[in-house]
Amino acid sequence: MNQKHNSCKTISQTQRRALLAGLFTLLAITGQAGFAMNQGTQTVLNQIIRDNSTIKTDMLLQKAVRNGNMQLAKLYLNNDANPAVLDANQNNLLHLIRALKSTQDQIELAEILLKKAPQLLNAVNGDGQTPLSIATALFLNPKFIEFLKNKGAQ
Repeated sequence: MNQKHNSCKTISQTQRRALLAGLFTLLAITGQAGFAMNQGTQTVLNQIIRDNSTIKTDMLLQKAVRNGNMQLAKLYLNNDANPAVLDANQNNLLHLIRALKSTQDQIELAEILLKKAPQLLNAVNGDGQTPLSIATALFLNPKFIEFLKNKGAQ
């Protein structure tokens, strides 16, 4: 037992950071599986993110939203991930929010994003679409569309 503990100490700081970054990438990518976090797990993950500045929370936030993982999206936003992160087609997180399964989650995340980055509401992606035009074209829940309109979306 003691021998196993000592072998863990031989992992360099760089290797530890790479492993942690891999863990967070895996959590973001497999978000569709519904990674459930209790309060203890969330506290540990918050501490790991704060202690390891090499973890790219902006990228992971985007992956969490794309995969519909509300819990991880909120975790990354609470740890200073950039809410205005863009993908290769200039989509912001409001453009991608359709991946969240429930309208309640879509509205909750949109509310958080708009508090942190109100410019997202009417931002145009590489195809000239706003979050509202995408939500309308994809026939997202009328409650979400109404939410965007009430916030001033055009």
